[in-house]
Amino acid sequence: MKLSSKALFTKKQFPVWTLPVIIILIGVAAYKAMSIGESQRFTKDDNMPGYVAYPDINASPTPSPTVTPVPNIEATVKPHIYIGGKFEVIALKNGINTLDLNNDGIMDMVLKTRRENGTSPHWYSMYNIAILSKGLTFDEESQPYWHTVTTENYRDGDILETLSTYEGADGFLRETYLIKAPNQKPVLVMAVRDFGESYADKEKVSFHFYDLEQNTEADWVSDYFYRYRDTAVADRKYVDVREAIAQELAKRY
Repeated sequence: MKLSSKALFTKKQFPVWTLPVIIILIGVAAYKAMSIGESQRFTKDDNMPGYVAYPDINASPTPSPTVTPVPNIEATVKPHIYIGGKFEVIALKNGINTLDLNNDGIMDMVLKTRRENGTSPHWYSMYNIAILSKGLTFDEESQPYWHTVTTENYRDGDILETLSTYEGADGFLRETYLIKAPNQKPVLVMAVRDFGESYADKEKVSFHFYDLEQNTEADWVSDYFYRYRDTAVADRKYVDVREAIAQELAKRY
């Protein structure tokens, strides 16, 4: 006599809910057995090949790293003291410019690149300054490496990792130069024009001078950086700071 599975679970022999309950109980038992096996397999030797450390769901969440704000040096614009003497303006072309920034006999680098601003057809340039110094090493073999040179902002003392031009259709409102006097380290000059009402206005142009210094403090400033020294103001007003540099830098520095 054949009995179908349907006949085994009738109201006369077993309640109709018995089969689903049995299936659930079997599943729970299998899950517990697997969990015990996994726990034993991964806790015997945490260094075993292929070991994966599963996160502890009961542990406190790891706090997000705290970002320490860069403090201000509270630099103020200082009036320039006229130096005089001969110097040359070092032309920085697009690409890699090699020159000795700290007079140690090793050629350093200023990388000048162009970028479109994304909102208008005007472009601008960016400057990344780097020093290759025997005194700056980072591995066991004491190999020198290219070190980023930062710049102290003349307005608030914040540290700038790159410098950039500020350009409009009528000219440059900000440009960066290096000038070199005999037997002196190159001085960084940032020429900045007040905006006024528009890009086409003739406005005051300021020449901000920076000296290269080596930082020996264990702080957030790079090992070499350009420290703001002082500021000279052009006698006339200009649309383009490049014209101001050509006409007045020599007599103002």
